[in-house]
Amino acid sequence: MYNNYILLGWPKCGNTSINHVFRSLDIPFLQHWDGLGNTVYQKIQPQDQIVDLQPNTAIALGTMGQIDMFDEYYKQYPNALYILNYRPICNYLISVCKHASIDPTWGWPITEDVVNHRIDKVQRHQNRVDEFFKHKPLLRLNIESPNWTAELTKSVTGQVVDIPNVHVNKRKVSNTLQKSFETIVDRVLNQRNMN
Repeated sequence: MYNNYILLGWPKCGNTSINHVFRSLDIPFLQHWDGLGNTVYQKIQPQDQIVDLQPNTAIALGTMGQIDMFDEYYKQYPNALYILNYRPICNYLISVCKHASIDPTWGWPITEDVVNHRIDKVQRHQNRVDEFFKHKPLLRLNIESPNWTAELTKSVTGQVVDIPNVHVNKRKVSNTLQKSFETIVDRVLNQRNMN
């Protein structure tokens, strides 16, 4: 099928859950975060250094700090399966807000400006991916689809493999914070006519 698997989605778009699927298929998966607070899979590469991938290995560029390097990876790995893993924008933004409440480098406190900035980054990235892969194979994988594991395993192995639809690395916040995040995100999405 494919030599390697290269994920183009942002952190908080199912990289750790996808890691679970690849590991269930006995395919090594490189990412900087294991969902348990440990950085055990791969050290972050310098922004301009492509990881030397062994055959039949997957990598999540978003968690490696290399999300903008997909075109450079394509030059080195043209026979890889490229996967744009994503989730609905509202759910993605709320997940980012929850993460920011634990890791302030993600933009704390959460304001409309922070949410707008994140939306702009996501849209720019998706536009670049759309343009680059206009005439190249790309698997678009909505990790909140009920069949995402079947879609992924069929693309990787040629057949559907029965792996539970697992979502790991979920952040818990207080009901007050959750409601605050939802209010800010809804307000921004309504202002941008994205709701």
